Amino acid sequence: RKQWKTHKSNSVMKVINASIAAPPIEDLTLDTPVSAPNGSYCAPLYVGLAPAETLGIQFGPAKTTGLVETAHVCYMDLELPDDQLGWVRTTEAAVREQLPGHQSIWFTRDMQPADVSYFFDSSIHSNKLRVQVARSQTFGTTDLHVFTESGELASNELVEGNCTLLGLVMLRGVAHRSGRISLDWVLQQAMVMREAKCLIGLGDAAAARPPPTPAEAKAQVAKEQSARKQEGGGVEE
Repeated sequence: RKQWKTHKSNSVMKVINASIAAPPIEDLTLDTPVSAPNGSYCAPLYVGLAPAETLGIQFGPAKTTGLVETAHVCYMDLELPDDQLGWVRTTEAAVREQLPGHQSIWFTRDMQPADVSYFFDSSIHSNKLRVQVARSQTFGTTDLHVFTESGELASNELVEGNCTLLGLVMLRGVAHRSGRISLDWVLQQAMVMREAKCLIGLGDAAAARPPPTPAEAKAQVAKEQSARKQEGGGVEE
């Protein structure tokens, strides 16, 4: 497997659909770590070299219990389809394989596979992908763009509770926080989908009436046959 190379990005995003395309593992490039909020560091991940692009992934439809925000964190848990969770796990496994080759970024001693297993944290918790949501300096204000199903820009209130959405998630890079290593997945856009409701219904009387039993159905057929014979002047046997 080729090693990652250090390369600067031109800030262009390459977007792929996780339900269609495989993870571009062989095209990932790693850049020099930069400082991030809360005393952490992040080594940006890009796709390709000429030019390098930020990787954006479309996930969903995903169920979520909504945005979680405190003074220290702002994130959302996405309940993804199984194949898309597999997409995430494949990407994490590829990154883990490459960490020993880039140990000098954060560590001064040789890193062994056992070290990687100890230090690396998956972003999947209880079969849900945890994605960060970038926010401004003002508490309660995020950089997340929320849209309705018709593509209209909406308030973040749409994602503050239970909902189903399609999400555009940026794979920001490899983060190092308090001695732990993980991938940074950042939700940038969310399209909230309407809850589908069944519009097919029956009248109140028909809905309340239970289906006939076989004996009742047979008796009804016999009754209808008798009525037809009487109307035709026949004599019922």
